[in-house]
Amino acid sequence: MTHRPTDLQIPRAVILLVESDTGLRRALHLLLMARGYGVKAYAEETRLLADPMTEEGACLIAEHRPVHVDGIDLLHQLRAAGWQHPVILTTTDHSAETELCARGAGCAHILHKPFAHHLLFGLVDRVVARGPG
Repeated sequence: MTHRPTDLQIPRAVILLVESDTGLRRALHLLLMARGYGVKAYAEETRLLADPMTEEGACLIAEHRPVHVDGIDLLHQLRAAGWQHPVILTTTDHSAETELCARGAGCAHILHKPFAHHLLFGLVDRVVARGPG
């Protein structure tokens, strides 16, 4: 008799999500869970940084809004703490400067808002499969 693992036995990759917009954060949270990921969602980067469970994240989706949420600074702080998993930055800022700063900080991908959810999911699937580094 072959033993088949149950969903409870298969560890799911945990996606860390920082998004200030409550509706978008909730929608992405639910859609990522429906895709089979565990999700830890935060309204602001300070809450993510204060959470000791951040270490278990396989990927970070971080919002970057120049006035409110600095996803690039968050990435620098996580890297300084030794967290080496991939980061996808979402932003409404389409400037070359933001792109350059994000790439320089080590962002795996940058998605400009508004974006189609399937684009985000494709990126998440790829970076999680690739792993840290």
